[in-house]
Amino acid sequence: AGIAYAEPGASITKAYGIVQVRESGGWRSIERLPARLWDGGQLRTGSQAGAVLVLEDGSRIELGPDTSFSLDSSSAKDVSMKVSLGRLRAWVQRSV
Repeated sequence: AGIAYAEPGASITKAYGIVQVRESGGWRSIERLPARLWDGGQLRTGSQAGAVLVLEDGSRIELGPDTSFSLDSSSAKDVSMKVSLGRLRAWVQRSV
């Protein structure tokens, strides 16, 4: 048995500047932290902006200015994400 994840997706724990998420209803600005980016969601940052996302396993993703990011899926065994523009830095937790 592996780690049980409470919710799919990632928690947006830090955001500065213009940071928006896109889900079923279109693009919306993040108004409160922490916010949630669900599996299948997208996030974009403005020219003077950035964000930090934390996955359920504790892995951390830092997005820089002018970045377009998609979280395709996240589970205990696999995470799929894409950066179509911009910069991403990640600190990945290894499961034992």
